[in-house]
Amino acid sequence: MDEKKDPSPSVAGDNDEPAALEKGKVDREVEDGPDSTEREFDPASAAEDAKITFPDGGVRAWFVVAGALHMTFATFGFTNAWGVFQAYYETDLLSTSNPSSIAWIGSLQYCLIFLPAVIMGRLFDTGTFIVPYTISALTYTVSVILIAQCKEYYQFVLCQGVLLGLSAGVMFGPTLAIVSHWFHKKRAMAYGVVACGSSIGGTIFPIMVRKLIPIIGFQWTIRACALIVLYCVTFGWCTLRPRLEPKNVAGGLFNFAAFRRPAFSLYVLGCFLVMSGLYTPLTYLDVAGARIGLGEFSSYLVAIANAFSLVGRLVPGFYADKVGPVNILIPFSAISGILIFAWPYCVSKASLIVFSALMGIATGAFVSLFSPGVAQLGETHDIGRRMGMLTTCLAAAALIGPPISGAILSKTESFLSVASFAGTVVLAGTVVMLGARFALLKRWWGKM
Repeated sequence: MDEKKDPSPSVAGDNDEPAALEKGKVDREVEDGPDSTEREFDPASAAEDAKITFPDGGVRAWFVVAGALHMTFATFGFTNAWGVFQAYYETDLLSTSNPSSIAWIGSLQYCLIFLPAVIMGRLFDTGTFIVPYTISALTYTVSVILIAQCKEYYQFVLCQGVLLGLSAGVMFGPTLAIVSHWFHKKRAMAYGVVACGSSIGGTIFPIMVRKLIPIIGFQWTIRACALIVLYCVTFGWCTLRPRLEPKNVAGGLFNFAAFRRPAFSLYVLGCFLVMSGLYTPLTYLDVAGARIGLGEFSSYLVAIANAFSLVGRLVPGFYADKVGPVNILIPFSAISGILIFAWPYCVSKASLIVFSALMGIATGAFVSLFSPGVAQLGETHDIGRRMGMLTTCLAAAALIGPPISGAILSKTESFLSVASFAGTVVLAGTVVMLGARFALLKRWWGKM
C-alpha cells in the first residue's frame, strides 16, 4: 500500500481540498468495489491525482506523440511484418522446418516486446528511462542487422526472436506511459495516433521486404530495414521524455493488490484471451493466400491488413474519449472473433482482400484501446506498473497463440481448425471484458 502522507502539505492553501478528496474517495470506491481488502483510499494519492494537470496538446506534447509513433513504427511495425518472413522462411531459408517451429520466432518477438514492460514500467515510475532506452535502441538496431547474417534456425531464434524482441520491449514498455503524462482528456486519441506507427510500419516493411529480396537479396534488404529502424529509434530518443515527477510507490514490480479488484483482474484476463487468438490471421495470411494459388500477391495480404488497421487504430480513439475506451474495445473484439470464424471460407482473392481489410481494422482497434482501458483502473502515479502487469500477461498470450495455431495447422492441414481455436478464445475474451465492465460500473451501461 502507498506510503501514507498528510494530505495538507500537498494541496496547501486549496479551498477545494475537501471536495477533491471526497471525489477521489468516491472514485476509489467505485474502482475497488465493496470487496477490496488492500490499497484502500489514500487521501494524499487522491489529492495528488485531483491536482495533476495535463497539456492535452501543444507542440511539445505532440512531439512526444510523434516520437512514440516512430517507436511503434520501428518495433511493432517491424514485428507486424512477420507474416512475410514466415512465408519466406517456409519456402527458402528454413524450408526444412515445419510452420509451427518457424512461428515460434514470430511469437518470441510478440512475447518479448511485451515482457520487459513490467520491469520498465516500475523503473519508469521511479524516474529511470533514458539509459535503458539508449542501450536497447542500439541493441535493437544491431539485432536487425544480425538477421541478415543468420542461416540456421537457432540463429533466427536468437537474433530475430530473443534479442530483437527484448530490445524492442525495453523501448516500448515506457512509451505509452510517457504519452499518458502529456494527455488525459484526449488520451485515447493520442494512443490511437501512436498506434498508427505499427500500422504504417506493418504496411511498409512487408512490401519492402517482398520487393527488395529479388532485387538486392535478403541480406541487403534486412540492412535497408535496419537503416530505417536506426532513424526511428533516434527520433524517439530525441523526443520521448516523461513530464511528471517520479514517485517511488511501494510494492515492488507488481502491485498484486490491483488484482484484488475484480474489474482489473477480469480486464487483464479478457485481454489475454483476445491476444491469444488475435494475431493468428496476421501470422498465416500469407501462407493461406499461397495455398489457394495467389502466388506473390499473398504477401500483400499482410500489408493490406496492417494498412487498414490504421483506420482501426485512429478512428475509434476519437470516440473512445467520449464514450470510454472499453465501450469501443468490446464490440471490436467481438467483430475480430466473428471474422476469424469466417476466415476459412475466404477462398478467393477478393474475399481474402476484404477479410484482410476488415481484420486489420478490428485488430487495430484492440491494439490502440487496451492501453487507455487499463490507464483508468488506478492512480496516475502507478500507471507504468499497471501497464507493465497487463503487457506481461499479453506477452504470454502472444507467445503461445500463433504456435498453437501452427501446431493445429500441421496436424490437421486445415485453416478451419485454426480459425475455430483462434475465434473461440477471442470471443471468450470479449465476454470476460464484458464482465470486467460490469464489475466496475455495477450496471450494464456507462462510460468505461
